[in-house]
Amino acid sequence: MRSKLLPLLLIFAGCSAPGKYSVSSTPVKFAERPKNIILLIGDGMALSQVTAGIYWIGVGKTAFEQFPVVGFHKSHSCNDLVTDSAAGATAFSCGQKTTNGTIAMLPPDNKPCTTILEDLDHRGYATGMVVSCSAPHATPASFIAHREIRAFTEDIALDYLKTPIDCFIGGGEHFFNDRPDHLNLEDSLKKRGYIVRRGTTMRNLPLDGSAPF
Repeated sequence: MRSKLLPLLLIFAGCSAPGKYSVSSTPVKFAERPKNIILLIGDGMALSQVTAGIYWIGVGKTAFEQFPVVGFHKSHSCNDLVTDSAAGATAFSCGQKTTNGTIAMLPPDNKPCTTILEDLDHRGYATGMVVSCSAPHATPASFIAHREIRAFTEDIALDYLKTPIDCFIGGGEHFFNDRPDHLNLEDSLKKRGYIVRRGTTMRNLPLDGSAPF
């Protein structure tokens, strides 16, 4: 089994609720080094969705409004004013822009870029990913795979056999055990030391960190 340092990069992809327009005069104190890092991605969520959430829930009642620091990034891709999930997530995972439909590869020659998940694994951190979509979807895929075309979901599922990720939870079971090539990726994951669970069987899982999940 791989031994990991305590800090964890955990990536959540899905839609979440927004937060509060108040300014505090109290200086914000940050830890010298964060224990854990959580990247929460609301796929397709922009300021209009955040604002609508604030007005719906009530001004001052959302977590977004409690954040001590807020930043923005320009979400356009290399080849289009409107980005897609692949290029948008690659900007987060690699810190660089790419073309729409491309998973963690950079133009013009589609060279793979090192994702933040891969980089932190090399440094000995534990990493995980929890998504509300299928695991081979473009957003989570941009953190563990390198593909020229996001639509090749069966191929992206194969990349989960190469990734060093310690835990991933998501949908798309048929990409792993009901494939056109008849490969059973669940069995392959188990051979790599992963614990594979679905549905209610997850409740009985011993989460002691002894094996990837």
